[in-house]
This record gives sequence, structure tokens and C-alpha cells, in this order.
Amino acid sequence: MPTEAFSPDRLVKALQQVLAICRAHGIEPILIGGMALDAYTASRATMDIDLLADCPPECLGVLRADIVAAGGRVEDSGGTRMLRAYVDGIQVDLLRAWDAEARGMLARAESRQCLGIELRVPSLIDFVVNKLRTGRPRDVDDAIRLVENNRDELDLPALEGEVRRLLLHDEWQILREALDI
Repeated sequence: MPTEAFSPDRLVKALQQVLAICRAHGIEPILIGGMALDAYTASRATMDIDLLADCPPECLGVLRADIVAAGGRVEDSGGTRMLRAYVDGIQVDLLRAWDAEARGMLARAESRQCLGIELRVPSLIDFVVNKLRTGRPRDVDDAIRLVENNRDELDLPALEGEVRRLLLHDEWQILREALDI
């Protein structure tokens, strides 16, 4: 149970705690999800943390033990693909890079300022594509904001190529219509 009201500072503190635990084991996750939008000036309110890491399934048990030892709580909800923890009441989902797409996203991650700290986040194209792949309305809206706020930085032909390769035609059409591109 949280000991204080929710705040962005508590969110960042929980993120820093989990990053320290991961880094102690040589794991360098990238921030994905709603929090990472801040790195591309497309912020939205979020109350959880989503991380992606390249780690073997057995490593999740070690991370689980360290999070609990640090006062966190862990749910058994993700099997060998995900670890869901609560750090100071903040939900933290650590997803394993389970396929080539996720491992590629990790390899192409960039270091950027996010929430006042330097973090690794997906490249802009990977972030947009990941949001479109997820396909929930909130994620498609995130993709629209990412493109809208970063048009000067975005390699649109490369993004279109990824969309075609991954067969994200419907999601891409929604984005194109929203942005008139």
C-alpha cells in the first residue's frame, strides 16, 4: 500500500529503484509505455512503469527476490515473459525481449532525457511501430502524438516500410487520417 499520495516524483523514484536493481545484475532495460513518451515531448499521464529488457527467464527470479528484499511486492502474472512488481505502490512491468522485434528495439534504443533523467528509450520509429503493434486505442493515440510532435526528426519512409513489413495497415491508416499524411 502506498505511504503517500501518487506523484510523478514517486513514479520516478520507483523507476530509479528498479533500474538500480536491474543494473546490479548487468541488465540495462529500456523504458517503454506511457512514461517514455516524455522523451519525445508527447507526454501523457500514467501511473505505471513499463520496461523492456534482454534477460534470460531465470533472471526474473533473481530480480523478483531483490525487489522483495528492497520492500517491493511481486505478482506471479507474467510467467517467463514478464515480471509485475509494485515498488512503493507503483506498478512496474518488466517485459523480457521475447522475439526478434523486441531484441531489435533494445539494440536500437537511444539515450534521451525523460522525466528529468537520462534514460534509454526506443528509437522514434520503434516506439511508433510498437505502439501501433499494441493496437489499443490509447496506444494508437500515443503513436499519433509521437509522429505529430516529432515530424522533423522522423524518417517517414522508413516508418512506412516498417508498417508494411509488420502488416500494420489498419493502424497506419488511422494515424495517417489523424495527421493528414
